[in-house]
Amino acid sequence: MRPEEIHNIAMALGSTVVKTTTLAGGFSHETCLLTLADGQVVARLGGPDPAIEAAVMAAARPFAPVPQVLRIVLATAGAARTDIDARPAMILEYVAGTPLSEVLAQGGHETSALRDLGAEVGRVVAGIAAVTFERRGFFTDDQLTVLEAPPWSQQLAGFAETCMTATSGVRLDRSARLAWVDLCAANAPALKAIDNQSRLVHGDINPKNILVSRKGKAWRVDAVLDWEFGFSGCPYGDAANMTRFGADYPAGFVDGFRAGFAEHQPPGLPLAEEWSYLGCVLDMFALSDLVTRPADNPVADQAARLIRRWISEGVMREPFDARARTLYGMNLDDLPRVEFAFPGPLRDQLVAAILSGAKTSTSGLVLGYERENEPLPRVGQHMAVVDSQDRRVAAIELTEVRVVRLADVDLQHALDEGEGDESVAQWRAGHERFWHSAEVRAELGDPSFTVNDDTLVLAQRFRLVDV
Repeated sequence: MRPEEIHNIAMALGSTVVKTTTLAGGFSHETCLLTLADGQVVARLGGPDPAIEAAVMAAARPFAPVPQVLRIVLATAGAARTDIDARPAMILEYVAGTPLSEVLAQGGHETSALRDLGAEVGRVVAGIAAVTFERRGFFTDDQLTVLEAPPWSQQLAGFAETCMTATSGVRLDRSARLAWVDLCAANAPALKAIDNQSRLVHGDINPKNILVSRKGKAWRVDAVLDWEFGFSGCPYGDAANMTRFGADYPAGFVDGFRAGFAEHQPPGLPLAEEWSYLGCVLDMFALSDLVTRPADNPVADQAARLIRRWISEGVMREPFDARARTLYGMNLDDLPRVEFAFPGPLRDQLVAAILSGAKTSTSGLVLGYERENEPLPRVGQHMAVVDSQDRRVAAIELTEVRVVRLADVDLQHALDEGEGDESVAQWRAGHERFWHSAEVRAELGDPSFTVNDDTLVLAQRFRLVDV
């Protein structure tokens, strides 16, 4: 947060900013908790037009817990000496609560409690759709005037094609991008059933944008945050958004959410028989957009994995079902884990290479298995690939397992590790840096461990079974 922005907000509020703390939230915003001399507020800086977002929040507030907008601070031109503009800011009341994402990630709750939590969240999300407009589309001003646009059923295929053109070939290869456009085109006609719905849609309902608390056994949604993507349309998209990555949520939450959402539809909006499927088709807009994000965006990588799954299996009739953690009769949770490097940037790079198909071989130290008294992997064995967040993100099948001297590792094996090495010498140098690292030496219990030509290496080949 820039000094001139802090100054502008302090002047607008007639108070002194004592401390600023950056918070998560908002794709195009910076969100900060401001401690003032007389309390706390939240500032959302940037974005296209905070006045529109404030108007959306005001419209939703009678039907959902939405923070009060205290002030809009307009953008100001930067001084000549800095040539930096102060971003527009929306000042909100501070609402206490725990992000739903933290509750779902921390564990420790019984399935029945998570089902109750899901039901409460579903009830609140359904209530947002009580706000109605004259037509579907996006808002153009703080009066919430809706820009007339073609029906969603006519937009999906073209939108997906535009997004796939902007999507990295590393994240989705050409065949996957073409197949996704075809899948969107094939399912788009189903949206004719909801093309004329013109209800308020949050547009980014996910666990990070919801604050919750618990008193006794009762859950409460304290606030629904980040309304920058709000528009007029069909609320089934919000339901699909919330359950998009339901495979990562603990048991009970998704079932409770679906039940709560279905039970509390607002008056005048009967629930379509295939509402879950229609929500998934609507979510194809968001998935198409998400994969255009930068290479280091983990949500974009999750979206790419879901896209590949839908290309393989078709659009899910339910946002989350048993297929989400099952492949070819195997459950990811039942497979032995395989970890590449240590959690962090290197593991992220290796997992991304596996998911893209660039990495089909790997190397390990036989000594590591001997120290742990573990049997060596075998051909045909399936393993669940674990990412830096300790999530099982894919399954691989071992197709070749060899024990070789380090000096005998061949060029093709080095190339197929997918790390950009162009020679065995380059491959070996990179692996020696890793094997001589403090982390590996600590894992082996040998602070002076060093490899040589005769060090035994476990050279494995694998294929990606599913993601």
